[in-house]
Amino acid sequence: MLPAMRVTAREALAALYGTVRLIRLKPDGFGWFDASLDGFWRSFAAAALVAPLYLVSLALWPGTVQAPSPDPLRFIALKSIAYLMGWVAYPLVMVSVLRLIDRERHMFRYLVAYNWFQVPKEALFFTLAALYAAGAMPGRAAEFLSLAAFAATLFYFWYIAKAALETDGYTAAGLVLIDLTLGLVISGIADRA
Repeated sequence: MLPAMRVTAREALAALYGTVRLIRLKPDGFGWFDASLDGFWRSFAAAALVAPLYLVSLALWPGTVQAPSPDPLRFIALKSIAYLMGWVAYPLVMVSVLRLIDRERHMFRYLVAYNWFQVPKEALFFTLAALYAAGAMPGRAAEFLSLAAFAATLFYFWYIAKAALETDGYTAAGLVLIDLTLGLVISGIADRA
């Protein structure tokens, strides 16, 4: 049975503070997360928190909205399903992978931090998209900054995996590659549907 999924404001603020600590490369940030099974389930509140930012970013960013049909509701539904699949697929895969690499004992610490890190990540990409759409940033600058933001995101996903799982950099890089591959597959399927 699933635990109560309601996250308190106190828990969300603590998790966001922990995320800021991790962004500053302070491993004590993990102490601000509820790394229990219940905390894991509640960390998916981050998905609801950033979903509007994600959808608006899609609409604002150049070249990302290319609906395959003139039906905008179908397009939004496909992107929403892909968004939800992205949130579920990686943790499901990690259950087996972390068992395989003998890091299952750190699973909740890792995945809770991973989920909450999505909040500043989506806020960053939303900000870039909004600045571009408002004309505050030329196209080349937007492309450069989005590429830099993507690289920074990959770095932080790597850092979170390495620190939370107490593993080496190569293993952490492999987990980031799995995450990236899953995201590309899910996005590709949604774009072709």
